[in-house]
Amino acid sequence: MDSSLIMVCVLSVVIVISLACLVWVYCMRSFSIKRAKELNPNVTTKKQAKYVFDTAKKLYFEATGSNYPDFYALKMFLLQANLLPIPLQGQMQKNKMKMPSQSEIAKIIKEKSGVDFIYAMFDLLGLPKSQYLEEYGATKPTKSIREVYERVRAMRVMAQFAYECSTSSNKKQVCKNYQNMVDEYSVALTEYEKNAIRPDIDQQTLVDLSWYAEGIYVLELVMGHVEKLVPPVEPAEISSWVPTKEDAEKLKIHNKLAVKLLDLYFAYAWTIRDQMFAGNKNLQINSEIVFERYKALLWLFDEEGTDYDEITTDT
Repeated sequence: MDSSLIMVCVLSVVIVISLACLVWVYCMRSFSIKRAKELNPNVTTKKQAKYVFDTAKKLYFEATGSNYPDFYALKMFLLQANLLPIPLQGQMQKNKMKMPSQSEIAKIIKEKSGVDFIYAMFDLLGLPKSQYLEEYGATKPTKSIREVYERVRAMRVMAQFAYECSTSSNKKQVCKNYQNMVDEYSVALTEYEKNAIRPDIDQQTLVDLSWYAEGIYVLELVMGHVEKLVPPVEPAEISSWVPTKEDAEKLKIHNKLAVKLLDLYFAYAWTIRDQMFAGNKNLQINSEIVFERYKALLWLFDEEGTDYDEITTDT
């Protein structure tokens, strides 16, 4: 074979391999940045992505003493530990919103109602107000304290199951343990929740169940177990309290507070939708937190006996 032809073939192979390597590097870089955006939506460079991942892995190791098993386990840990978004390097507190004090919030809850209450809370968070903001229109929750107690109990079990299932290498044993717990303590799960307790549960379902924490928070708030009203700017801190029948007998549903919260989260949901259509992505409130709490409140007022997981948050 002619030597020049051999040289051309060799060069062609080198070029193909080089291009393949460049494509691989680009894909890996894009994948890295895409995943990092789930931990901080402002990530745009590979350097930022590496910093976010390194910080997240360090936080996981410090809390658990082990390396994270996979990305979804890492993300779920960060969600439940109230550590998202992971701040970019040099921006630890730069974009952190100043949270209103509990005394400010308590004063508004006590003195305001209806649209005045909604507007006062929007002013407190610096949110844009629409002329279409209005009350939801409900007058009283339809669920009894016993029904709320049973729902919170079930949601706590499922949220904890999701966490353990996402971090364990033996999902089959985790499922067996939780199935025994559900049976032994007669935990009232929905059909969706019963079917979720299986070794091959998908990652999206695990993430969805982890968000139960925000629904638990708002239901405990209207039961009077939690007094701190946390705006939907960052996840609420959830205690390890699991309500007993004795607890349920001592607690009651605070109807006026429940109505005000439903009105407020109805307004939050409409604002998020309107601002998204207007192209504003810089709202101070967290849409995932808003809709998870709104869902719990809609269930509280639902008159049709709809299962929790079938409640829709359409506005």
